[in-house]
Amino acid sequence: MTLRVTLVDDEAPARRKLRRFLETISHWQVVAEADSVKDAIAMLEEVECDLVLLDIQLGDGTGFDVLSALANDRRPQVVFITAYDQHAIAAFEVHATDYLLKPIDRERFQAMAKRVDEQSRTTSNNAISDQLIAALKQTRLDLARPRRIYIEQGERGRFINESHIISLQADGNYVQIHVADSSFRQRGTLAETTASLDHQQFVQVNRSVWVNIDHIVEVQSWFRGDRMLIMSNGQQLKLKRSFASQSKLLASIL
Repeated sequence: MTLRVTLVDDEAPARRKLRRFLETISHWQVVAEADSVKDAIAMLEEVECDLVLLDIQLGDGTGFDVLSALANDRRPQVVFITAYDQHAIAAFEVHATDYLLKPIDRERFQAMAKRVDEQSRTTSNNAISDQLIAALKQTRLDLARPRRIYIEQGERGRFINESHIISLQADGNYVQIHVADSSFRQRGTLAETTASLDHQQFVQVNRSVWVNIDHIVEVQSWFRGDRMLIMSNGQQLKLKRSFASQSKLLASIL
C-alpha cells in the first residue's frame, strides 16, 4: 500500500534532501510540499495524506501551529524535524511517530521509515491528538527558538539565524558570512566565528571556508580527489580531499 507523504520545511535544501531519501522507498509517495504554516495548513486540508514530515521551526510559526489548526480527521501521522540536540527533544519524543534531527543522514532516515511502516501495520489510528499537541506546546519556546549569531555592523548589530547562513569565508582579519541574497563582514578569525556554530550543521571544507551542509545543492568531482560544492546561492566552493576524509559529517552526505 502506498504511503502518501507531505513535506513541510521552510528550507528548500532540506526538502530536496528529504526527497532524495524518499526516492529510495518505492511505496512512499510525496503528494505535497509546503514551506510555511499557512501553506501547510491549506495543503493538508486539501490533499489526502498519511504522513507529514514536519519541521518544528517555520518562518511564520511552528509545526505545532499547523497541527492545532487541523481537524482531528485531517491529522496524519507525524515525524517531527528539528535542528536541536536529541536531549532537548526527549520530552516529546514519545508523542510522535518519530523525529529526525538535522542534519538528517540516510541511515537515520531509513530507521525512521522502518518505524513508520511498522506502526502503520499495527495501529489503526496514528493521528496526533489535541492532548498530545498541548503537551508538545509546553516545550515550544525552547524547541522552536532558532540558534542565532550576532553580527556587528558599525555602531549597530543584527542577529542572523544559523539556518540562513550558507557559508563563512576567511577574509584577512574579517570573516565574510554569506546568506541567500547578501553577505556580512564580521571582524575576527574564522575559528572564533565558527566556534559557537552547531557543528552538526556546519563543517569546514578547506582552510578558509565553512559551509552549512543543508545548503549544498550539488557536489562535483574536481582535480586530485578534491570536489566542488555548489551552494544554494550559486557559490562554488572547493572541498579539499583531506578535509572530506577527516569529517564524519561530510562522509554521511557524500
